[in-house]
Amino acid sequence: MIDALKDAGIDRMILQATGHQIASDRKEVAKYAFEQGYLFGIYDSYHSIHDPSTYGTDESWETAQMLEVSFDSVRTKRENGSYYPGFKSKGGIANTRAIRSYYEKRINTNFEDVPYSYYFIDVDAFGGYYDDYSQIHLLTQQEDAAQRIDRLKWLRVQKQVPVGSEKGIYLFSNVLDINEGVALPIFGFGDKDMRTDKSSQYYRGRYWPPEMLEISFKEIPLKEKYQHLNFDPRFKIPLWETVYHDCLISTAHPSSPSLKYSNVKTDVALTEMFYQYPPIYNLNLDFFQNNKDRIVHHYMFYSQTHPKTVKFPVTEFEFLTEDRLVQHIQFGDIQLVANYGSISYQFKEYEILGKSI
Repeated sequence: MIDALKDAGIDRMILQATGHQIASDRKEVAKYAFEQGYLFGIYDSYHSIHDPSTYGTDESWETAQMLEVSFDSVRTKRENGSYYPGFKSKGGIANTRAIRSYYEKRINTNFEDVPYSYYFIDVDAFGGYYDDYSQIHLLTQQEDAAQRIDRLKWLRVQKQVPVGSEKGIYLFSNVLDINEGVALPIFGFGDKDMRTDKSSQYYRGRYWPPEMLEISFKEIPLKEKYQHLNFDPRFKIPLWETVYHDCLISTAHPSSPSLKYSNVKTDVALTEMFYQYPPIYNLNLDFFQNNKDRIVHHYMFYSQTHPKTVKFPVTEFEFLTEDRLVQHIQFGDIQLVANYGSISYQFKEYEILGKSI
């Protein structure tokens, strides 16, 4: 896979495995990726904690099995004495202070196993913080947020690698390098057509088969309401990029990779180039070969512009037409014009064709 990417002329990527269990069996891949100029990282999380009795079953997942800490003693409690449920209502929420030593030990062990050059911690920067009323580890929301900020800072400083998290809100701007989910937040989470109805054309797919998860690789159309709210360029204004473009790399949420939605792929590509967001792809050899031309074409434009724009925040933005479908943006002295419409637009001496930048 790495050789295929390199041979295609793609010289910069973050390659991220879905978990340490996968990467630890392929230690040489991480080293080889770094030698070829890529960053190699994993997904990790310290949000949900599951009962050890569910270990190895479909009711649990790797990161939520914190076998070295007591399941009953580190869960976060509500004021009424009940436990907060974890993600997908499974297990509980791990108290950030109570698992801190475990957090550091597990990460140290992961780095001893595999020479990671990037690390992604899910949920921490998302914005959900908890008051814990458990008498053995009382914690306020403010303290919870501070604990999450501090442990990401520890990871970044101790391991000297770029660190990413999910939808990193502004509180985390000085401890993160990459925000996965700011450019396009998670959506449709409660939509039965997308999440549970396998007969629906909008069903996102299963976490199966292992070598090509449907939820990652299956292409689906997008409902009009989600197109309107999340992808229509007429309603986008680069406020985040005006402040943070020169200090944080922002991407879409990993649940919405660049080629996921069949009826908005072109607008997604234009927005990624216009806002200078890196694309996200779920890859295996077959998928890459089938989509190679599109991926490489996109990369060649992005790789020429982003090394220049990354040094600057947005300094100018404007709609050039009344319908807002032709837009102009400036990063320092780099100017980009995107035409989301179907009719050509004349910008100075340049003719901007429809659906082009």
